[in-house]
Amino acid sequence: MKKSDTIHEIVKALAKAQSQFKIAVFDKKNPHFKSSYASLESVHSAIREGLVSNGLAICHLLEDGKMVTTLFHESGEWLGCELALPTGLSPQQLGSALTYFRRYSICCLLAIPSGEDDDGNSAQEAHVSQPVENLNNQQAAEIISLLDGDTE
Repeated sequence: MKKSDTIHEIVKALAKAQSQFKIAVFDKKNPHFKSSYASLESVHSAIREGLVSNGLAICHLLEDGKMVTTLFHESGEWLGCELALPTGLSPQQLGSALTYFRRYSICCLLAIPSGEDDDGNSAQEAHVSQPVENLNNQQAAEIISLLDGDTE
């Protein structure tokens, strides 16, 4: 776990925030696994009030092929995690993966449920993915522009 030198204040604030978190509504369906899950928007709605009222904020950044998620506290303390981004994805696939990673990193950092519990069964299933080409510099720049909200 990545963290600031001290975490006393952020841990106290997170404990209070967790008591204020709402249940994330399972508002999306995964047709592949025939299961429901809470979308990123639903997760944000469930945690927003608890974070804000306790001086907490979440930030996602892309750095060196990883998505870095950080929970900041108004004291300056922070907790973070990072996930390696998959390679060889089309821009659309990468955008989808980033949304998925954002949702799961928030749920991990804040210890909140994120979808139906299938007791790990779906993780046991073998899945074959098709190889795809790596992103070129222009595609990566377009994705970063979209993530930053720069649209033409």
